[in-house]
Amino acid sequence: MGSSNSLGVITTPGDEAFGLTDDELLEMKRKLQSGEQTDENRAARLSHASSRGLLIFYPISKFSGYDGAKLGKSRQPIYANPMSSTAKDLIGTAVCCRRSPLERPAEAYLEGTARWRPVVEASPRKGPR
Repeated sequence: MGSSNSLGVITTPGDEAFGLTDDELLEMKRKLQSGEQTDENRAARLSHASSRGLLIFYPISKFSGYDGAKLGKSRQPIYANPMSSTAKDLIGTAVCCRRSPLERPAEAYLEGTARWRPVVEASPRKGPR
């Protein structure tokens, strides 16, 4: 997105409905139809049992943005040159944590800030150091 190294949101509407039971799907649809929720993924998250989480993997092509699809104003292709030896296909992940009926303390986490860079093979060692 823009000049950052973030892909932004990679989920699409309805992705978080994966794994919902029939009753949970009905609850999700009720939330959407009543106007209680307007976002499909949020409605799914609020309808899903808190005892189960969801992990989704998204294969992302190094050619993303070069397929002729219109990108939003803040979107740009992942790589300037997808044919470069440093351009790689990616695997994106989405973790969906369900709302718990229990009050729990919030925990913080630190997101890495190092940009991706190609791995350069080190020269073989010449004896112990």
